[in-house]
Amino acid sequence: RFIARGSWARVRKVKKADEKYKEYAAKVFLLSSLQSNRTAVYGPGGLVKTKSALSKVLDEIALHATLSHPNICRQMQVLTDTDKGYLYVILEYLDGGQIMKWDTKKMAYSVPMDNKGQDQPSTSSSIGASGALLLPQTSSDNGAGGSE
Repeated sequence: RFIARGSWARVRKVKKADEKYKEYAAKVFLLSSLQSNRTAVYGPGGLVKTKSALSKVLDEIALHATLSHPNICRQMQVLTDTDKGYLYVILEYLDGGQIMKWDTKKMAYSVPMDNKGQDQPSTSSSIGASGALLLPQTSSDNGAGGSE
């Protein structure tokens, strides 16, 4: 079932065949899009290099694998299907909704606050089940793997 989309992936709720009641979030990346999209990266002394989106995603995967904290969803497995051209990152499924809200006026994420100035998690169920920062779902999303 389609949950949400991010900059480079669609997120789906999935189950392992041998675990009837355990659910996971699968981030599905289209490898060809990741390989073809490059951005400038500024280094020391103003040195400018380009970096592929694939390289950035692999860096994120490597970093996430080192994290262990009760407030961070666990990365369970990383799979590649080179025949079909997809990269799958399997994450612990968290059914609490998104933590941050996208502010279209500011073009940035913010943490919603309650009326006492305390961080207040969002109750939206359409986004954020994987624990990642995700863009709002649009009516054109069909849940297919791929990127923007």
